[in-house]
Amino acid sequence: MPETNDLHPKELLDYYENEAEEVPIFGSLREISLAENIIKMLPESAHTLIDVGCGEGYLLYRIQEKYPTTTLYGLDISDGRITTTKKHVTTRNLLRGDVLSLPFPDNSFDVVICSELLEHMDAYKKVADELVRISKKHIIITVPNELTLVQVMCPKCKTKHYLDGHVNFFTDKKLKDIFAKDTTIGQIAIRKFHAIYTYNRLTMKLPLFIRIFLDQTLQKFQKKISFLKPNFLMLIIEKKESSRQ
Repeated sequence: MPETNDLHPKELLDYYENEAEEVPIFGSLREISLAENIIKMLPESAHTLIDVGCGEGYLLYRIQEKYPTTTLYGLDISDGRITTTKKHVTTRNLLRGDVLSLPFPDNSFDVVICSELLEHMDAYKKVADELVRISKKHIIITVPNELTLVQVMCPKCKTKHYLDGHVNFFTDKKLKDIFAKDTTIGQIAIRKFHAIYTYNRLTMKLPLFIRIFLDQTLQKFQKKISFLKPNFLMLIIEKKESSRQ
């Protein structure tokens, strides 16, 4: 697979900052679908939660509505995105940081969320280790399913990069394999795999419990309907007790 963008780190950061300025709406159909599914999977006992790669903060905004007493953190590489998040989320725990070296001690958060980030990272396995390291118990991951990588050229600087910054192509097997074995950071187990099929303007009009039922039914018969692909993949991972000492 081609390496990402061939951009200098400063150029890559500039790319994300420019992209942050061009976000048209807060709460796209994709963000709404993912937020609803993630919130449905959250453990009730979560006192501290971080969204790693929080973007413009829509997920944190929705979690804040549902769980106002949970202490929320958000981290993103883009100052522009953090600025937007601050407009919608009341927590002061928002910071710019590097997902390859998260600025938190081991076992810092009850829940660590990483939604729609790994597809942007060449070193996604290192990111996964960092997510496990800072988690006390639960990690929730989402990625696009089998999204074709498209390389385009910037009309201004003539630099080639991948559309939407996606440099990784994930299947359910590839995603599960990242967390299938205990890591050097901690012992883990996949507790749930969830495929999201019901992501379009028609199905999004249905109540969430019906969409989840449809998703689970389609997932159950996946081998028989292999022509129908889910839009997103979700893993709920649990960190074992012995690795939280």
